[in-house]
Parts: sequence; C-alpha cells; structure tokens
Amino acid sequence: MKRKNNYGINPSTGKAFKAQWEVLLHYLKDKGRKITQAQASADFGFTDLAGIVKRIEEHTGIRLARKLIEVKTRYGGITQVKQYWYEPKAL
Repeated sequence: MKRKNNYGINPSTGKAFKAQWEVLLHYLKDKGRKITQAQASADFGFTDLAGIVKRIEEHTGIRLARKLIEVKTRYGGITQVKQYWYEPKAL
C-alpha cells in the first residue's frame, strides 16, 4: 500500500514516530496546519483526535489552539466541530 504522506516519519532521524501524538504534533507544526476530526480520520486514520490532543498536552506541555467552526453536514445542514492548530509561543 502506498503512503499518502510522510508524516509518520521523523524528518530529523528518518525513523517512524512511536506515537500518534508525535505524528500529529509534527503535522501541525509543519507550515501552520490546522486539523479537525474528519481530516484526522481521512489523512491518518486517527479516530480520537481530542484524546491525541490531550496526550500532546500531557507529554509536552504544549496547549494547542482550538476553536469551534461551522461545517456543512452530508445532509446539507450546518454543525460545529472543533479545529486544532499549533501556535508557537511569542518570545
């Protein structure tokens, strides 16, 4: 099976990350990306984004920025989902 991306590989070492939270943190730090649960499921197969975000906070002390955004449902309605992103601390 061909990989969709290389986010499971640590660019510093060339080896695979050992945990989902490491993959997600690297992805979010790269070019200021944002992510929702639907994107995490589609791109990485992660089904518990909120849990992974909590692990990032526990392991690194980094609190990811977050906000509710409105998205269209498959039935044409509107719902809110949480979107996460990394904001580096200002020096």
